[in-house]
Amino acid sequence: AEIYWRQARNEYDRIEMIPRNKKPSKDQLISRYRKIEKLADQCIALAPKDGNCWQWKGIAMGRRGTTQGVLSSLGEAPDLERAFLKAESLAPQYRAENGTANALGDTYDALGQFYRVVPEWLCTFGIKQIVGVCGDLKKSVAYLRKAVAREPKRIEYQKDLAVSLICYGQKHDDNNAVEEGKRILNSLQSLPNVKYSDPIDKEHAKMILKDLNLACGYSRDAQQEQSQDSYKGPK
Repeated sequence: AEIYWRQARNEYDRIEMIPRNKKPSKDQLISRYRKIEKLADQCIALAPKDGNCWQWKGIAMGRRGTTQGVLSSLGEAPDLERAFLKAESLAPQYRAENGTANALGDTYDALGQFYRVVPEWLCTFGIKQIVGVCGDLKKSVAYLRKAVAREPKRIEYQKDLAVSLICYGQKHDDNNAVEEGKRILNSLQSLPNVKYSDPIDKEHAKMILKDLNLACGYSRDAQQEQSQDSYKGPK
């Protein structure tokens, strides 16, 4: 089973290191993410209690979702949440020696992003019953603090925590959270790069500091439309 999740991870990493403005077409990306999902499915078929398999199933589904657009992918959001929560419950312990991969930390990071990018307004009575899931910024921040605790020097985790803090502060009128997020983003430039995607994350930290309104819909691959006015109903 391990060969399948490692192949899934390697293909995902190859896509993640491509800057937004140089990525392949949306259709090409969706095709590649579906192939990663298939690798994860093969992994799950062989080892259904291996959290690494479920982690990469969730990550591939999640990136396909942000490529399609979060509001266009809400029909799959409950399955995505289940995959990540399954990975968390199985608590995979794989860690690369230099910390560039930390299976449980990466799962926490993915859950933190999920509960931020999926909007909280979906929790409105009637809408959640239809969609089956909604955002939770408090939960997002909590998961990302757990990720950072596992790998304090991971630029990706620190950036995602900062973004969720800023979003939480904006939505819940908590200026302390916004200021903490800004401090973290400002600190990232001094951290050493350990992943090929770290230079992208440092640039994105600067981008968000220039426009804090990008925080809630931020995703490394593409900015997400989250407004209720843009929601066309279940798909």
